[in-house]
Amino acid sequence: MILAILQARMASRRMPGKALAALAGQPMILRQIERLRAARTLSRIVVATSVEAADDPLAAFLVSRGQAVFRGAPVDLLGRFARCTEGIGGVSHVVRIKG
Repeated sequence: MILAILQARMASRRMPGKALAALAGQPMILRQIERLRAARTLSRIVVATSVEAADDPLAAFLVSRGQAVFRGAPVDLLGRFARCTEGIGGVSHVVRIKG
């Protein structure tokens, strides 16, 4: 199984709130997920975000739309990715996608 992990946070230094900012009437994160779903080689998509309160709206938004979300430490990106894969069996490859 090829797992895509889309990293996204609301507390970006360059553009805070970018993930939920609208682009042509739709949140950017949804546009990115739609494009990832069109990739035939990806088996599953998980959005990895942090446990910080600033990321609560992002996680709630994605969960309300049926999107898998993993929340982990805000500063340990590699650890967050590793823990994200632990609960998913059969992962042979991980593709890191920046949000």
